[in-house]
Amino acid sequence: MAGAASNPPGTFRPAAAGRGAGCPALTGMIGMTCAPPTPPPVRVLLISRRGADRAIYAKALQRAGAEVDVAASIEDLHEAVTRQPYHGVVVDIPTKIQALRDHKEMVNSILGSFPVIQVKVDPATGRIRALCYGSDQPSGRLEDFIHRECRQAEPRLFRRHLRTGVTCQVRLRAAQARPGDPGERTVTVNLSEGGCFLFTAKAYAVGSTVSMRFREIDPRRPLTGVVRHRVAWGQGSVMPGIGVEFSDLDDDQRQALQGLLRGPGAGKGAGASLP
Repeated sequence: MAGAASNPPGTFRPAAAGRGAGCPALTGMIGMTCAPPTPPPVRVLLISRRGADRAIYAKALQRAGAEVDVAASIEDLHEAVTRQPYHGVVVDIPTKIQALRDHKEMVNSILGSFPVIQVKVDPATGRIRALCYGSDQPSGRLEDFIHRECRQAEPRLFRRHLRTGVTCQVRLRAAQARPGDPGERTVTVNLSEGGCFLFTAKAYAVGSTVSMRFREIDPRRPLTGVVRHRVAWGQGSVMPGIGVEFSDLDDDQRQALQGLLRGPGAGKGAGASLP
């Protein structure tokens, strides 16, 4: 990253004679070649209380090439993720433990919507220890998280509709599936007026459109939505599935969703704290 930062996109640098094959527009121009494009910035949210540890995390993230915003409270966290898209979240473990005491469902729902790494400073060495989200297993270095996970992720906003644990039976299929494909049988883990999280181990692409026939809503008229987030099977100790944002709901479908959210089963679905 350091080499690319000194050459803004669209600039050129001298090169040895005979080079230039990597720049088709300059083929035949001797002694010139394209500078490598500067990679787009990675923006992460650091969740950490004020103190020396927060400064250590921030410096390490900046050295890894990330732009860093900081949230010190649950109010700061929710405000940040609903206003600014982030590639990933870095959470201080002691701060997370404190937040979970009073806001467990919200914290887990937010963290389940982004690439996340948990961190803690070793008081004996001053070094950062990184753990996989949802487990106590060691993770890679903080730099690896930035370059391998955050840089590959699309920056995203957290949904403004908080989801409730509601289990609905759903027939899920890709919108581009072949005619006659019945899709897969699955269930919602949670639900809101704006979207849901569906259990699945299939690799639906982020940004793709899916069709959902809810048994609890007129199954003859499927809901459509866009995949905004995917948790792959085997990714830590988190339930695999996809987070879907509903699109083009009509009034009847919206009222049916509101009825499900007010129903006696709302908040009692399995995995109510999952994304």
